[in-house]
Amino acid sequence: MTHEHGVAGIDPHKNSATITVLDHRGGVVDNASFPITEEGVDQLLTFLLSVELTVDRVGVEGSGFLGRPIVLALMAAGYDVREVQANRTAERRKRRRRAKTDVEDAEAIARETLADPHLPPAGKHRKPSSAWQTLTVLRDWRTSLVLQRVGLLTEAEAVLVTLPVTIRDALPSTSRVLPQLVALADGFTVPDALAAHDRLKLDRLAATLDDVTVLTKRIKELDKQIPALLAELGCTLTGLPGVGVVTAMELLAEVGDPRRFATEAQFARWCGIAPVALSSGEGHGPARRHRLDLGGNRSVNSVLHTIHVTQAPCYPPARQYGTAPGLVAARPLVEDRAMSRPSPYPRELRERAVRMVAEVRPNYESEYAAISAVAHKLGIGTAETLRKWVRQAQVDAGDRPGVSTDESAELKRLRRENAELRRANEILKAASAFFAAELDRPQPRS
Repeated sequence: MTHEHGVAGIDPHKNSATITVLDHRGGVVDNASFPITEEGVDQLLTFLLSVELTVDRVGVEGSGFLGRPIVLALMAAGYDVREVQANRTAERRKRRRRAKTDVEDAEAIARETLADPHLPPAGKHRKPSSAWQTLTVLRDWRTSLVLQRVGLLTEAEAVLVTLPVTIRDALPSTSRVLPQLVALADGFTVPDALAAHDRLKLDRLAATLDDVTVLTKRIKELDKQIPALLAELGCTLTGLPGVGVVTAMELLAEVGDPRRFATEAQFARWCGIAPVALSSGEGHGPARRHRLDLGGNRSVNSVLHTIHVTQAPCYPPARQYGTAPGLVAARPLVEDRAMSRPSPYPRELRERAVRMVAEVRPNYESEYAAISAVAHKLGIGTAETLRKWVRQAQVDAGDRPGVSTDESAELKRLRRENAELRRANEILKAASAFFAAELDRPQPRS
């Protein structure tokens, strides 16, 4: 009699975990729930030993977070533990219109584990690493501080655009929020006739600048601790072009121990940088078309993209990769699409709106009030949009410093021509290298 094999799926939560065991045909053998305590984990291991089949793999959802205590116990007991991403079970439940309970989730995790023997290993380290855990805590704290700072600056921008135009005109002409906050704090004279609600806005912006300054100082203090932790982990990533200490920290915190990936292909699939085949008619030959993988670990994917963008202008291997014939041929399509984005407002409407602002300006207390009235009358999205058109018209007429519309169009044309010349030069280089190789190749004797 042949001994049966199967898999298990575990749905961990804050205080409990539910497990379901399937046989190799997908039949439910048993399920149970246990508390996340030392005694409860021992009971779970005893449960796995009591089932009448050999458990080949155990899938755990959230193995690096809520399921971490169970993963460590299973690995110590010798089980092959795999990570099952939450979106996989959610898609299965949606397709089959299944209910959502802990038992249903555990069964869905087990079925994903049975269906895909190539799931990534659970956890990021087979053995706990104090230095890596410290680095992860530091990364999470730094990320939280950065998000708080971004949130404050975003809210400050919404307040800045509602200030009176007399104040906004005195601020630096930049889209960045921080220089405008600094300008308000450094010797800005508040008009005596300023309304109470506008004064309160200035007070809020001053407090925001103080909070942003504190957050920035704390982020810099955390950044000083990163190199020592990277050295303790033996990290050499910072020796690569385009990789700084923060980038290396992000990679190490997300990837963990790279030895948990058996091959480079498994790692590429895990972080979504491996192309997905999308073709038909090739038979047993290689796929002829591919598409981007939109799944995987998007944090690592984003970090790798940032590294490539940093390397592309100055690192020779990255430049050579970027000028490969297939990439050179595809790049103009992307650039042309980016350059040909039409404006939602016709040119005639923009010119008419600017003329109307000049005509009705004497009827309003301020220019911004006239702009708001005209924008509302013509159905323009926001008064800020029309204000930018008015400022650009003043630059074109020479009444205000800045880059005129004609000069901006000329710069775009020159950039486009420069890009076309670079592409043509790259194609010629590739062609000359090909023909040189053909000429150097020994010719067969006739």
